[in-house]
Amino acid sequence: MKNITKYILIFWASLLLWSCEDYLDIAPEQEVTPEDVYKEFNSFREFSDYLYFLRTDFRDWFHRSWPAGISDEGSSTNTSWGYSFRLKQGDDWMGAAWYTTAEIGVDKGGDGKDGGKTMPQLGNSRLAIRHANICLQNFELLVDATQEQKDILLGEIYYFRAFNYFQMIKRWGGMPKLDKVFTPDDDFDLERLTYQESTDWIVEDLDKAIGLLPYTRPVYEQGRITKGMALALKEMAILYAASPLMNADKGYTYNSDRCIQGVAAAVEVLKLEQQGIYRLLDWSEYTENFYSKTQPVTDEDIIYVHFATREKGDMKTGGVSHRFGGFQFFVSPTQNAVDMYETANGLPIDVDPTYDPQNPYANRDPRLANNIFVNGDLVATQGSNNYYFEPYLGGLDDPTQAKVSGRRTPRGGYMMKKFWPPKLNRYENDWTGWYSPWVEMRLAQVYLDFAEMANEVYGPSGSVPGTSLTALSAINTIRHRAGMPDVNSRYTGSKEDFRDRIRNERAVELMFEGIHRWHDLRRWHIAIEKLDVLRRANITRNGDGTFVYDSAPLDDLYQATFKERNYWYPLPKDDVYMLSKFKQNPGW
Repeated sequence: MKNITKYILIFWASLLLWSCEDYLDIAPEQEVTPEDVYKEFNSFREFSDYLYFLRTDFRDWFHRSWPAGISDEGSSTNTSWGYSFRLKQGDDWMGAAWYTTAEIGVDKGGDGKDGGKTMPQLGNSRLAIRHANICLQNFELLVDATQEQKDILLGEIYYFRAFNYFQMIKRWGGMPKLDKVFTPDDDFDLERLTYQESTDWIVEDLDKAIGLLPYTRPVYEQGRITKGMALALKEMAILYAASPLMNADKGYTYNSDRCIQGVAAAVEVLKLEQQGIYRLLDWSEYTENFYSKTQPVTDEDIIYVHFATREKGDMKTGGVSHRFGGFQFFVSPTQNAVDMYETANGLPIDVDPTYDPQNPYANRDPRLANNIFVNGDLVATQGSNNYYFEPYLGGLDDPTQAKVSGRRTPRGGYMMKKFWPPKLNRYENDWTGWYSPWVEMRLAQVYLDFAEMANEVYGPSGSVPGTSLTALSAINTIRHRAGMPDVNSRYTGSKEDFRDRIRNERAVELMFEGIHRWHDLRRWHIAIEKLDVLRRANITRNGDGTFVYDSAPLDDLYQATFKERNYWYPLPKDDVYMLSKFKQNPGW
């Protein structure tokens, strides 16, 4: 087996074997050696900054869609080349190579060596880990730099190796420790670590990064890695390791030891809020988290990718309906997503007797109106003309029709509003000058992560070491920002009852952000249940202009097909066939 792997292109070779980058491919007459590149700070940093380049931007127009289309949050309108639609079918996951597993968008094509914001996440992670190891292998050659410069640079490299390894394991499960640049003489047939062992290595790298990185950066370095980013990534990685899917050996229950560790890590991030480094925005500022013409990022953003102002194409992608100026590929929220929003009384709609199913959007959690366009909403204005959302049967946005007047309709009967600024449409044409960074994690999520882990070991109201927060008060902090009341007492008597409300609060607060919901359904081991039947609005307009509200299952074509094996992504099949110790995930 070892001899075979020396002569074929396999996963580990493509991941770790390359010892040079194009950056170092120089002509002999230039008389510049790798040592010349590595020895000077600015040159080394330019080389290591490839790690910043290797970050997927899920909002980039190239991806043709929005990650919400993967989960129960939404449904993609494009069934021909939208990856969120194909991934949702469950069986089209078995790519032969590392770069073919895309969650949204289309195949980059080729071997994808260039990487970058349009590359699928797993492809970028493969390149980034290799590049980080090259940097670490040659770090001792950096001599023309201050100790502070060396520390910060080294902290960035450890951070990026941990970040990208985390992207791998949360999709594939435990992986071998990828801590060096392999040579042709190395044995590539490595055994996979457990998820917990892989997480330990992530934490080890992040602890190194935390000790080296600064708390803040100058304005001209906004977006470069900080101590807060590393602390936040650490607590999120531990949260995943604490989750039911990652603890199958415990009967798919939470890992208490990991929860204790993760709560402590989350407390360290929340201390940075007390120091004024981060803050939860007020409700009056809330939309600034998602789009702005005045600030690239907000005080609430922790881990993010800042690409300056967006291109028009980026702003047209996602939930922007084709009728109002978006691309033909966009994601429409489902009825499942809308039903997650409580009433203004703080109760689920199926529990609150004041909820009126024939006036379904009244007196609801204010985040519903912030995040989703519903029937009758004013979307655009041009002169004296107003353009309204019409997702009723026979309307201009009828979800039972694939297209109306040649334009694709929102198949769920709703449109995403959260990332859609006012006047961003074909009538008012305010497409340019918008900041909309891809945010991996904001402070609100830290509260949610803290609450989830604290609840499992300390209960809803139990005292948590190192902080005055409890799981309940953390959730109420997020709710109060949106004008919602405390969690109703009927759900705070046990960690089991409160667990459901924590998960629902997370779904509402983080709705459409990143791929959180998709990975949450997986790590909670409830995806089969939640993706069982996806529903759409089914609205009939009466002759007098009133409406009858109901819902109906999405057409079979738009339903998800999720099986037990889909909880883990398959490893590239060609690589697994060639290796004896490196095992494929169950069911693949």
